[in-house]
Order: sequence, then structure tokens, then C-alpha cells
Amino acid sequence: MITESFSVLFHQPFLVRSGLSRGVVDALARVDSPVPASSVKGAMRAACTNVLGVDAALVAEIFGQEGRLGGVMGSSAWAWTHAGPRSSFQPQIRARNRVDINTGVAQPEALTFSEEWWQDDSVEASFAVEQVQVLDPSQLERHRVVLQVAAYAVTALGSWRNRGMGAVTVRPLERLDALTERWKQVVR
Repeated sequence: MITESFSVLFHQPFLVRSGLSRGVVDALARVDSPVPASSVKGAMRAACTNVLGVDAALVAEIFGQEGRLGGVMGSSAWAWTHAGPRSSFQPQIRARNRVDINTGVAQPEALTFSEEWWQDDSVEASFAVEQVQVLDPSQLERHRVVLQVAAYAVTALGSWRNRGMGAVTVRPLERLDALTERWKQVVR
């Protein structure tokens, strides 16, 4: 079975919410895994679908069949790991004001505090995508090419991506030879 490994470099703070709050902090970051496997998988799937235009059947083979409300049903040919090590991320608290979209003015009593993570650039963060189903050689080749190109297409992870958070560079640790030519064959 094949394992594809990827590096992750955050250029800004990021937040993957836990759904909890504590004291004055309205949005807590996930503590167990700041960048969970589901977030990385979802970002790569979205890149395949929305940026790269990969055929829906091939996306379903690699990531699993999309279910109701964007969830994934059934099994996929690959399994993602959390990005880490956890020690590569340091928590901070940020204050924000909610802004009225019509007037552009801060709304009264709309001050919120959220936790966010900053990457310690002295520690390399990475994740892996592990093959969990037997694939024929041509199918395996297509999947590997799509996974590697999808990594290049991921530009943000976590919440508030459209507000200057979570900008990221994801790259395969071992790039396939002639990736561009192989990609052309996959997307024909």
C-alpha cells in the first residue's frame, strides 16, 4: 500500500473550530488536533471539485461518495492523517468586531474573542494520505496524480479563510516525475 506525504506551511494564523467556548473566548480551536484529517481531506476534495474540475466519479473514488449536507458516505480508497506534530502550532487569542455588511460599521456589543493557531516555522508540519483499498496500477497512478495536484491547489484551511486567515502552502514531499504530463493524461 502507498503512503503520500505532504508538508503544510501556514502563512497566517488559522482556526479549525471545536464548537466550544470558554469564559470570554467565543470560539475555541480544536486542541486534540489543530489541523484535523477531515479538514485537510475536505480542502483537497474542494480543490479537486471547484478548482481543478476533476470528474465527479474520480473524486468519489478517491475521497468517498458525497452525502447529504456535504458529508461523505461510504469508504474511500485513501485515509488522511491529522497535520502535525501538534508542537508545530502555538495558540493565541484574537479579538474581533462584527461589522455590519450594509454600512461597514462595527456593530455595537459585537466584540468576540477567538482562539487561533500560529505555526512555529522552526517545526515542519506534515500529514499523510494512506492507501486503504487495493487499486489496479492505472487507477493507483490516477489517484496519486490527483492527490498531488490537489495539494498544490489548496490555498487555505480552517475558518475565516476569506478574512485573511488560514493561507497555506501544501506540497507533496516526494513529487511524482513529470507531474504536469501525467495530470494532462488524467484529466484528458
